[in-house]
Amino acid sequence: MTPESGGADLLGGPGPGEVFDVAVRGYSRRDVNDFAERARRQVADLEQQLALAPGEAERLRAELATAAGLQQGGRQRP
Repeated sequence: MTPESGGADLLGGPGPGEVFDVAVRGYSRRDVNDFAERARRQVADLEQQLALAPGEAERLRAELATAAGLQQGGRQRP
């Protein structure tokens, strides 16, 4: 991360709390593999949430419309 990046890590490298042990020829393969697996699981979870989001938004719109209709109907009664 560089000062010019404004704090954003565009390469998706290890974040705070992610520490790779240094090996003779670079980072520990085990640490890198563990990090990559966690990243793959996180991406899969986010993709699943994204796939469900339109349906959830539609359900909430319908719920809001129903609640608004009930509220308007209640105001019109004497």
